[in-house]
Amino acid sequence: MKCPFSVSKVTPPSLPKVVNRPRLLDRLEGNHDRRLIFILGQAAQGKPTLAASLVERSKIPSAWVNIQEEDSDPVILYYSIVYSIQYLIKEADLSSLTAYPASEMGPRSDISLYREWTNAIGGAVPVPMRIVLDGIDRVPAEAKAWLFLKTLLEELPRHISLIVISRQEPPFGLQELKIKKKMEILVNKDLAFTLEEGNAFIKDICGIRLSADALRRVHQFTEGWIGGFVLLAGCLEGLQEELREEYVVRGIPDSLKSEVFSYLGQEIFASQPLRIQEFLVKTSILESFASDFARDLTGISDAEEVLLDFVRRCLFVHRAYDDKRGWIFRYHLIFRDFLKSRLHSRLPENEKRALYSRAASLLEQRGELREAVDFCLLAGNLSSATAHIEKIGLSLLRTGRVGEIANWLTIIPQDLLEKSPWLLLYLSMTRRFTNAAENLKDLGNALSLFSEKGDIRGKLMSLALMIEASVVRGQDVIPIKSLIRQAEDLLRSLGGEAYPFERGTLWLQLGFALTIRGGNPRKGLRACDNACLIAKELGDRALEAQAQANALRSLAWAGEFDQLDKKAEEVRGLVEKYPNPNINILCSIANCDSMLVRGRLEKTLEYLQDARREAEAHGFTYLYPVTLLYDLLLEPGLHQYSAAEDIGNRLFGFAESIGNVFMMGLALLYLGRSYYFQGEYPKAAERITRSRQMLGSDKARSDYHLAISGVLNGFVSLHLGDYGSAEKDLSEALNYFSEIKCFPQVDAHFAFALLKNRSGNKEDAVVHLMAGLKLAMDRSSDHFVILSQNDLLEVCFLAIELEIEGVSDYAQHLLSTIPFHMVRPALDRLFHNGSPSVRGIAARIKLDIHRAALPRIRIETLGGFRVIRGGSVMREEDWQGSQPKRLMKAIVSGGPGGVSKDLIIDRLWSDSAPDSAEKTFKAGLWRLRKSLEPDLVRQLGSCYVHLKNNQVFLDSELCEADVHEFISLLEMGESKEREGDIKAALSFYEKAIELFKGDFLPEELYTDWSQARRVKLKQQFIAALMKAAKLYEDRGSLGKAAEFCRKAIDADPLMEDAYRKLMTICAGQGKRNEALKVYMKCERALREGLASEPEGLTKAIYRKILG
Repeated sequence: MKCPFSVSKVTPPSLPKVVNRPRLLDRLEGNHDRRLIFILGQAAQGKPTLAASLVERSKIPSAWVNIQEEDSDPVILYYSIVYSIQYLIKEADLSSLTAYPASEMGPRSDISLYREWTNAIGGAVPVPMRIVLDGIDRVPAEAKAWLFLKTLLEELPRHISLIVISRQEPPFGLQELKIKKKMEILVNKDLAFTLEEGNAFIKDICGIRLSADALRRVHQFTEGWIGGFVLLAGCLEGLQEELREEYVVRGIPDSLKSEVFSYLGQEIFASQPLRIQEFLVKTSILESFASDFARDLTGISDAEEVLLDFVRRCLFVHRAYDDKRGWIFRYHLIFRDFLKSRLHSRLPENEKRALYSRAASLLEQRGELREAVDFCLLAGNLSSATAHIEKIGLSLLRTGRVGEIANWLTIIPQDLLEKSPWLLLYLSMTRRFTNAAENLKDLGNALSLFSEKGDIRGKLMSLALMIEASVVRGQDVIPIKSLIRQAEDLLRSLGGEAYPFERGTLWLQLGFALTIRGGNPRKGLRACDNACLIAKELGDRALEAQAQANALRSLAWAGEFDQLDKKAEEVRGLVEKYPNPNINILCSIANCDSMLVRGRLEKTLEYLQDARREAEAHGFTYLYPVTLLYDLLLEPGLHQYSAAEDIGNRLFGFAESIGNVFMMGLALLYLGRSYYFQGEYPKAAERITRSRQMLGSDKARSDYHLAISGVLNGFVSLHLGDYGSAEKDLSEALNYFSEIKCFPQVDAHFAFALLKNRSGNKEDAVVHLMAGLKLAMDRSSDHFVILSQNDLLEVCFLAIELEIEGVSDYAQHLLSTIPFHMVRPALDRLFHNGSPSVRGIAARIKLDIHRAALPRIRIETLGGFRVIRGGSVMREEDWQGSQPKRLMKAIVSGGPGGVSKDLIIDRLWSDSAPDSAEKTFKAGLWRLRKSLEPDLVRQLGSCYVHLKNNQVFLDSELCEADVHEFISLLEMGESKEREGDIKAALSFYEKAIELFKGDFLPEELYTDWSQARRVKLKQQFIAALMKAAKLYEDRGSLGKAAEFCRKAIDADPLMEDAYRKLMTICAGQGKRNEALKVYMKCERALREGLASEPEGLTKAIYRKILG
């Protein structure tokens, strides 16, 4: 991960020679478990030196950040912390953390954003660590970075603590941390040199000889202030040795104690040659710098020697080594402030501007354009600043540094902004999710300027952002179709691999717009796929995740139901690899579409709740109307019509308040759908008509939703008897959906079928029924977003009554999805039909609907017998005596295909006469059926237990047994093993092993038929354990192999093969003692269980390990 900062930003001050301060270091080490160590003291009080000494001495690794003014921006502070950790733990890959600030997709609360960043840091650092923030007082009190720091203090995990170095207390209280003893604080009186420490500094560090009285005088004068000691030592070094004592005793004026820094600073500064003074003053404009840069800036050829001399003399110059740039220097803040005051008082304005301009030029030559911008702005060189911002703005914005760009742009005059398309583009990006109208205006101007200049890269980005802004705003300044056409033409004209990020961004926005507003989900899908391909090439996971989520939505809207699960799995994989709340919410909402179009309403509700929880937790307030929209789509399907009406009205009111015409149109459209589902057709007609006016206008045109409204209006007009309007709306909608090959054409065909039937045109009704049912059958769809259940019921009965060849069976299937209470009244119509085949179909439908309403049954036999019906375990009183339970056990023991009646009788009633046994079997079978299905309908027969061709078996759709699943998993594992797919084989074996909770029917210990089955299943279980152990051993996963060997030994303590393999594996892991213990356990088990000893092979392995 490349660090965008100078190494001096993330390294502690060097410690060439410092006073040993055990009283403070021991105190800090003794409080290492505190969440915060706060070193609070006046300037030049040795705060960073103390912290650096602690870092050097402590076993806990510490990341260091030298705070600068730029860290007032929380994004930059976050990056500073991440890169300091990366600098410390070089072998770790923290690149995923750098994507967080850049991946924002909408406005949100600051606190939720900072929590997310904090959790990301905590999750990426699993080991104990300290983060040192040196000079946090450089951040202004009103800066948002303080809220981020407060969040770090509150939310970082316990294994990460903070050391904060500051000249002043933070703008938020620390009282709670003090009360809970989670903070250790050092203040001025703690940090001040004791007399002994001061003496050590003067004598040992500076090599100055003074009498005890003189040393006491120094301590009294400085009051232990370390900066005072440093400056006084600097003065004394300039005096002859014999004059030093006199200077200390008589030369320091008591009246200047309050101005000790300015006095001694002037003494130190004035003692330097003029060229050194000039060098110090000019270099004070730099936060940090290399000596060659200082040389080129000031013309002082021996710049490095000057700086190293100040370091040696401890005169407020710190250094850090960079592998590429050599020594990097920075002035202590108090010294820099002193020097900058001289800069402003001594240098005329024109000379300062020339100095800033020189610095900017040097930075530009070194490619450090970000730093050059600030000096260009200080120098008043706005044209150069503009040129630099144009070059680097996009890369900074991609890393989330919006605040930095925004600050620069406030300085650039409006006339310059309007002449630069890139600056207009960046300005709109800083307001990306706000001021949509203003952004569209600026982006339109930028696009025109880019077009005049032939700047393809700029055109790509401008169009992408214009499309996004138009969709977000929901009220077009430029018709969305025009923007889509321009984007398609531009992308089509490009060849090769130029501008991959910009192309990927435009493909992404184009795909979203084509699906949501452009009226063609299939074209939207292709655009998303293009964006995804580019994102993979770039390694841009945020772009890839957005593209995949949008592709999932496009598939859903196009009706490609067979591809949805695969795409959803790809999306899920990306979310797992890239855990980011923005992406999580986007994917949850796309999954809502995927589930909703297939009628999986409970899953839709789950995903919607996930999205809402995530949005509330992370402050994504902009998603409020989106979640309301999905609520409005969902509630009518759950028959919650009052809730749908309330949600629809709230959504419309909210959309109206922000001028989102498109959202207003959708709210009315889906309110109309809800009224149509209820059968309130006049209300439905009024809402749909209003929605069509909005969705068909230039402000918010959406052909897809306009066609949806046409189908809905067709159904509503049909019920209101307005066949002419229905015909017109349905013709337009059917033509549209047929042209773009999207699934709502099925609903349009069904509406036409009902219309033609009511008009007496049976032939055309058949044509539309065949077309609609065949499309639904080809897509395996049994849910229709537009069509009400009442109208679906009429469609299905019409298809059955007309006996349409090839599709009436699917109509029967669709009827099974409708609640029985709705179907039952209409079934009488079929039972009284003159056609025997139609009456037969009615009987089958009744059975299908009955079966669909029954709860599923699971029979568990491994580790104990129990039957779970509809999620609840059957109690003893649910069984009609003991015979039904024994009969169920006998049936299950025969395998998935069941068991013959004769064999059951032989196993359970062999002592009875044949006639008596037959009667007992029939009675037991009836009681078993009634136990499982208390409301059993004689005319329909049992749905769970069947007797056919003398074979008794369980219904494969309604019943499942753990023992049958166990055998099936083993067979699939063996099949995959034969194919060489070891990973899949292990997966099946492990699922089978997990399923085996214990012996087969342990309560039936003394029945021959269960005993034989029990023994065989146990053998298969142990064999699966040993297979898993061998396969893991072959793959080099010795830990997993050993785990399965131990499970085999637990299952059969006398199995020598398992002991031998486990001994070999332990030895291979270098665990000699453990391998020997395995042998001793084997020896003991055989002696106690079989009165024998291990086989020769086992002993040979033991001797080899023993050595």
